Amino acid sequence: MVLCLLFTSVPAAAAEEWKQLDDMPFQTYGFSTAQLPDGKVLFNGGVKEGSTDNSDETWLYDPETDTWDNRASSPLALAHASAVYMPDGNVYMFCGKDSSSQWDHGVMIYDVEDDSWTTVNYPFNLGSVREAAALDDWRILIAGGAITHPMMPEDQCIIFDTRVGDFFKAEPLPYPLGYGTMVKAGDSMYYIGGFDAIDMELSFTVLRYDIPAGHWEEYGRMSEPHLLGDGVLASDGLVHLYGSVASYINVEMWRALDLRDCSIKPRPAVPTKATTGAIVSTSDGRVVIFGGEDHITYSREVFSLDLYEKDAWLSSGDTGPGTSVRVYAQFEATSFENQGMTASAYLVKDGVTYGSCQLSAVGNGTASGLLEVPEDLGPGEYQVLITDVDTGVGIPGVIEFDPLPLTVTEAPTPTDRIGELEDQLSDLKEDLDEKMDAWVGYVLIGMLVVVLVVCVIMLLRKK
Repeated sequence: MVLCLLFTSVPAAAAEEWKQLDDMPFQTYGFSTAQLPDGKVLFNGGVKEGSTDNSDETWLYDPETDTWDNRASSPLALAHASAVYMPDGNVYMFCGKDSSSQWDHGVMIYDVEDDSWTTVNYPFNLGSVREAAALDDWRILIAGGAITHPMMPEDQCIIFDTRVGDFFKAEPLPYPLGYGTMVKAGDSMYYIGGFDAIDMELSFTVLRYDIPAGHWEEYGRMSEPHLLGDGVLASDGLVHLYGSVASYINVEMWRALDLRDCSIKPRPAVPTKATTGAIVSTSDGRVVIFGGEDHITYSREVFSLDLYEKDAWLSSGDTGPGTSVRVYAQFEATSFENQGMTASAYLVKDGVTYGSCQLSAVGNGTASGLLEVPEDLGPGEYQVLITDVDTGVGIPGVIEFDPLPLTVTEAPTPTDRIGELEDQLSDLKEDLDEKMDAWVGYVLIGMLVVVLVVCVIMLLRKK
């Protein structure tokens, strides 16, 4: 495979700017969220402003259209629950607190398609404010949190298996932690920040859970703590943290954590003093933050931030077998300088790969390469997939480009064209050979005539 790289400089990263979207249709604090595969976000519960009562409202938010859809009310009105969507089409909610400050409610299960709720009770208390995230397609890890009465950080971890609807023990955290943030990246789960003592001493640590091995370890240390907030692994490969960094005092925080080295990337100040709201990532390269609380005032505000600009295209949408097409890929972060970029491009159809090449660039820029189309490739509609993108910052492989359509035509291959030329040359050679034979005969006859003329002249002179 021949690869030719073209790197061009691009303007400096575009300035980041928060955009305010429509307000949430409800006003609660401590609501639960779960992002669905189609990008929509489920909201449920929370404490109503100016009251100790909780809400049982359920809403579905579409970040693409900035619209809200009211769904079926939950059977229990809970706050501070952890919600996780699973591939079986259900959202599972754990460890919520009711209006009487009781936490022992089992599990609420919401069927997204049917818009219906069920509850499953268990004979034990799961604790409070525990972090939950999917390990795989059927298991949910519940880690850390706090034991109520008195409030103490917790090291216990359990796994809920959605196939059998029951809990199983998991290796505990290396030490008790509560009020942190947990995200999954690849085959690892990360527990970020939290507090690790009864006096709310803040944690700077990042713990890593090896999913295949089922083992926790201390992974790294951040330069800043993280507490009582929310976080998401966004489509730029960074974990974006939105929340508070001081106990009992709201200190607005907006940072991006690079899990490669636990470094904190600075971000633009959030346009709100509310903290401990929710954050989600969108497929079009944005993060969206929702609500929060500021000195007992509950926010309904929603803000969106673009993380990067990206584009990919082909030099031509159709080509013939045995030719090549130039692939272009561009990624420009809006907040940090790219540390170079590498990626792979694949020519595929119906799950079969027919060719590939590697792309690379240094810094922000456009990488391009020549992707060869096999000579024996049949005509039809194909796709060029650009994957394995690595910008040198954040978790690699998270950035995605839309598939690029490529039509392979029935045009003759270069080999076919060469064969045609060879046939033409052969015919020309035969014509030339025939003409050459005729020319040689003419020359011999001419020479014979000359000899006869000379002989006649010589005879005449003798007479």
